Amino acid sequence: ENDQRELGRLVPHEVSHLMLHQATENPLGSLPLWLDEGLAVHMQTAGKENYPRAVQQALTDDRLFELASLAATFPFDSEGAYLAYAQSLSAVTFLFDRYGQEGVARLIDRLGDGLSTDQAMLDALGIDLANFERDWRASLQTQTGQTAAVRGAPSNERTREAA
Repeated sequence: ENDQRELGRLVPHEVSHLMLHQATENPLGSLPLWLDEGLAVHMQTAGKENYPRAVQQALTDDRLFELASLAATFPFDSEGAYLAYAQSLSAVTFLFDRYGQEGVARLIDRLGDGLSTDQAMLDALGIDLANFERDWRASLQTQTGQTAAVRGAPSNERTREAA
């Protein structure tokens, strides 16, 4: 049973990476890591059950990372990395819920064209990363009635989002 569970986690995750990288193969473009890993985790059939709870706890504890800080690398410590994967899944789930498969496909196409994350999001979704993150965080806050602080991945500095 554990082997089946691990296959349900690993195989869809890695196939997602392969397909996404093939779709966006462009030396000028770079796929944000939060989107790449969030899509891969989204495809898993196992191993993601506790991620929503981790994101809600991070919201409660004011420990959410800024998505921009998760564009190139994830934290090296296991707790930070776990939260980065959980948060990436949460953001991608919101992306699908808000913009549908068509919107996600447009975003991947635009990133494949070599556009920056902001420009690709503007072209595909009509919103830049900062405003997408604001909407995603607002959806999390609505679920719990809490406000969220943000922090960058490399440091433990916390900054309050402007209301």
